Amino acid sequence: MTPANDNAPTLVSLNDAARMTSLSRTMVNRYRAEGRFPSAIPLGDRRIAFIRSEITAWIQARIDAVRTATPATSPWDDPSFSLSGKPQHSVYEKRGFIDTAA
Repeated sequence: MTPANDNAPTLVSLNDAARMTSLSRTMVNRYRAEGRFPSAIPLGDRRIAFIRSEITAWIQARIDAVRTATPATSPWDDPSFSLSGKPQHSVYEKRGFIDTAA
């Protein structure tokens, strides 16, 4: 059966939207609440759906953002990086073998 209008919007359920994006339903709802995901279309008192083309465009926008972004430097590349937020010092500095006052 072929639809009469192939350009008609297609609705997908919350579960389908989660599958399409590989996000959990919880993350889809969180992103919706934050305005970071396409709006849902209310279908009834307890039923929503999404427009498939909007979900597809959202996915493509995420891919494009990653592909065009400048590569971020990893914090692990910074020798002074510390998970505690305190500056890292070498063992030699800690034991006084290197004068850091200079």
